[in-house]
Amino acid sequence: MPVFSSSKKKSDEYCCKIYTMDAELQFTIEATAKGHTLFSLVCQTIGLREHWYFGLKFLDKVTNEWTWLQMNRTITSQPIQIQSNSISSKRPESPSATDNFKPHLLRSPPTSPSTSTLSLPSSSTSGAHPCVNVLELYFVVKFYPEEITNELIQDITRHLFYLQVKQDILNMDIYCPPDAAAHLASLALQAKFGDYDQLSSSSEPLNLESEALLPLSCFQKVELTRADWFSRIVALWRTHTSLTREDSEMAYLKHAQDLDMFGLSFFEISKMQGANKSNPSSQQQSDQSSIAAELWLGIDSLGIRFYKKNKLRPEVFFSWSDIKSVAAHDKKVILNMSGEKSATFAFYAAKSSVSKEILDLATGNHELYMKRRREQTIEIQQMRYFEGQQQKEKHRIITRERQLRLQAEKERDEIERKFNDYQRQMKEIHDTLLKYQEAAKLLARKAHISSEEARLQAEKAFEIETQLERCKYEINRVSYLICLFLIKNQMIQCLRASDGKYDVFSIVNHREIVHIIVVMD
Repeated sequence: MPVFSSSKKKSDEYCCKIYTMDAELQFTIEATAKGHTLFSLVCQTIGLREHWYFGLKFLDKVTNEWTWLQMNRTITSQPIQIQSNSISSKRPESPSATDNFKPHLLRSPPTSPSTSTLSLPSSSTSGAHPCVNVLELYFVVKFYPEEITNELIQDITRHLFYLQVKQDILNMDIYCPPDAAAHLASLALQAKFGDYDQLSSSSEPLNLESEALLPLSCFQKVELTRADWFSRIVALWRTHTSLTREDSEMAYLKHAQDLDMFGLSFFEISKMQGANKSNPSSQQQSDQSSIAAELWLGIDSLGIRFYKKNKLRPEVFFSWSDIKSVAAHDKKVILNMSGEKSATFAFYAAKSSVSKEILDLATGNHELYMKRRREQTIEIQQMRYFEGQQQKEKHRIITRERQLRLQAEKERDEIERKFNDYQRQMKEIHDTLLKYQEAAKLLARKAHISSEEARLQAEKAFEIETQLERCKYEINRVSYLICLFLIKNQMIQCLRASDGKYDVFSIVNHREIVHIIVVMD
């Protein structure tokens, strides 16, 4: 049946938005398209060949609950909410998220898909006339393998499993102890960012504030501060050096598979009855003495489990090899056991839609259980061969890149060593230059002091010479006065010797010429 047609009216076309865990796809389908047609388009678009693990889920417009899309029915005949194109721009809440979702310190809301969409229009003019009716579905994991490390073949399959299991653990749909949650958080950081040492040595700062790392139960059970949790996770992150993204995701799934609630789909049931077909009287007695107790039903790849007190330890377990068939009538689900006694167990679900979903999951898991125990088909063998070749080529490329990186790191270390040596030598030269500059400054200071001392000595010598000249002048003056005094005394003596011939005399010094004036009597 064709999915795309340009002869149909726009009212007969629907725009389907498919949300995967990391992308958003957009298709335009006809009103008569069936579920398996849309499912095949999604698988072909993302390159997924292991399609038997996945399914499409939508929000039931009648019960307002998440429901699996029936592949053999037309899409529009199922109770899918049809929204207008203007309203559908806002992404609904993920089906894996719990109703009481509350973000906390190390947890963020589910990551929105990529804004880039892959649109497959029904005609060349569909871009000018977009569809009015919009259907929104989720492409999620429906069935889980028994051994996740050996059964998953494609990288895209492992990646989608990793994203969903990680989201289920963060939303506490899968219970995870605090120590295991910290270890899984370190593997998730290794898968997203790579080696911690390379990231911490880069110029860009490491910001883990917006990363969803731990479920809320870790903070309820262990009283550790935010910094303590970060330190513990980073310490574990350092131990995963050289793990690639694929290896980290596979290690994450391998550790998550050991959790008690991994791969289980839980349903609440109210009653459980057991009987033996070979003995009708015992069946009648068992019907009368049915156990009226609230139970939990868990379905996984190995069988069906019944829980009474919690979802970690089952009270009863039936393997798929022990179950002959499963039937559902309204709210009642009947398990027909195989073997000699051919016992029958019946229980009741809350709604008839829940019993149908139980039947769908039980049938699908039973088929996969039997398929694993048969010889592998040609398709599986080809997938394993091509994936093995791709893994070898990828491993060769990664090994080569790792060798080149190690060589580049050695060259970088050698360059850094030489650079450090040059820096050390430059520092020594700089220190020596500073010493010489200090010595030159000291010598200049000493020369300045010497010049000042010489100037002071010259001034002192000039002052001494000046004083010496003054002393000479005083000596000459005193000598002159003494000479005059002696001459005067000699003349007085001469006058006295002349017996008073001269009455008055005077001696006048004028320009170093002595004039003697004698007044005669």
